[in-house]
Amino acid sequence: SVVAMAAEARKRGEVVDEVIEPEMAGLWDDGPVAADAERRRAGREPSTLEKRYMAAARARQRDNVVSTQVVCGTTWEGPAFVARPAVLQFRDFVVGQTYVLPFTLTNVSNGFNMFRPQPFADEVASFFELSHEPPGRMVAGRTTSLKLIFTPKVDADIAAELPLLTQTGVMSLPIRCAPKKVVVAVAAPALRFGSVVLAENAEIALTITNRGALPTRFSASITPVAAGATIEARAPQEDQVGGGGGAQYATDVAAEAVGPDASGGEAGQLASEGEGAAVAEAAADVEHAGPAPGKASAAGGLDGAAALSAQHTLSTLAPVFTTDQSLYELAPYSTTTVLLRFSPVGPGEAEATLHLDFGVDWSAERVELSGNGVKVPIHLPRILLDMRICVHGVLYREELKVCNRSSIAQKVSFRTPTCLEGCLEFLPAAAFVQARRAMAIQIKFVAEARLLETCAKYVTAPDTIEVPIRLHVPGQAAPVVFTLRAQLTTSDLHILAGDGQTPLTGLDFGVTPVSARRQLPIVLRNPS
Repeated sequence: SVVAMAAEARKRGEVVDEVIEPEMAGLWDDGPVAADAERRRAGREPSTLEKRYMAAARARQRDNVVSTQVVCGTTWEGPAFVARPAVLQFRDFVVGQTYVLPFTLTNVSNGFNMFRPQPFADEVASFFELSHEPPGRMVAGRTTSLKLIFTPKVDADIAAELPLLTQTGVMSLPIRCAPKKVVVAVAAPALRFGSVVLAENAEIALTITNRGALPTRFSASITPVAAGATIEARAPQEDQVGGGGGAQYATDVAAEAVGPDASGGEAGQLASEGEGAAVAEAAADVEHAGPAPGKASAAGGLDGAAALSAQHTLSTLAPVFTTDQSLYELAPYSTTTVLLRFSPVGPGEAEATLHLDFGVDWSAERVELSGNGVKVPIHLPRILLDMRICVHGVLYREELKVCNRSSIAQKVSFRTPTCLEGCLEFLPAAAFVQARRAMAIQIKFVAEARLLETCAKYVTAPDTIEVPIRLHVPGQAAPVVFTLRAQLTTSDLHILAGDGQTPLTGLDFGVTPVSARRQLPIVLRNPS
């Protein structure tokens, strides 16, 4: 105390002022006197000189911490240190465990620089700890090693920053932490199959990636948005009327140029070949739903009920978009593919939505699917060739028009069915139909009595046969089929006796007097 100090000074013979008071309280003096002096100083307003000194001190401190770096006339701008890795990541962490991530900092500025770690944000301050030896001032290009220690306490994604105060400014390093979970990425939000010919199909493999550490499974389902089948009906045009036989012409439907009968016999076998069977059967239903020749509606097409029924048949016959399976497994950090197939059943645009359901592991994903169905290149304006009544042993001719709607020439070949061998001939047997043109094929048909036996399964009415014939077009999946119809008959004339039952081989008038007249009744029967 001051009294004790004065007593010691008197012993040494020094002059002492016992009432002197120190300007500040010593560390040893915590009594009420020091507290009163502190309260008096705190309540006093700083003088103008003190304020000026305090502002100058703060400015000097700020200038000493952050300054502009100018080397050889070049001013450095941007972060002075680069971290490797650039993002400090802790992936697939487990709560309660401790993880250490080593990284480096390199001085990329033009001159000497230094850094000082700043406190983490309050919400993550207890999760992270930075371990390093302060390198002091670092020359340009020097690298130092650090360690970031992470102790997760919540099972959730964590995004934070490591703030650093450098000589040229404040910078931060991003920190990203993610627990074990499922992270799904779909390669594309929409897939376009383009234009696909009817009865053919196009496939696209959709890649699904799991970027997480947990496995998952998902289901794939497709919901159609718009049916791809469109049915049109047109009345026969004048240029479709061929010579000889007055053949019946079918209406032009969406699956035009496929056979009219796929229910049984060889017709069913032809339609079942390849993937054009469904289209062939649908087209057959559409044709048979049409009105009889000469009874088309005023609009020149099918009546409303038949058209709607035929359109429903095409649109619901088979799914336009399909997947290879419905359930998939997805392992951690792996990929799988969903094979999507587009098989149009009618011309026009088709759209659908692919739904990928991951349950509770991940939100459902949607992929939009679209494609365009186009008509087959080779088609027939009429698919029923009616030879009408054909007499045994007589040669008949008919013309079959083959059309090509594509932009390149197509080869077409004709093969006579086994049951019609020797009775049917095509001229020519093979031909190239030019692009966007039509070509007439001559058909020679000789009606023979044996056809009712060889074509027994195609007999549809007494003495009437309807045989499906397929045109072979390389590279075209949809079958091109037409039906040959003929009613076979004989040219014989039967002469019978008067009873109408006994064949008459001669006329016997018996004994007849001269100038007398005798009559014998005879019966003429036409079996055709």
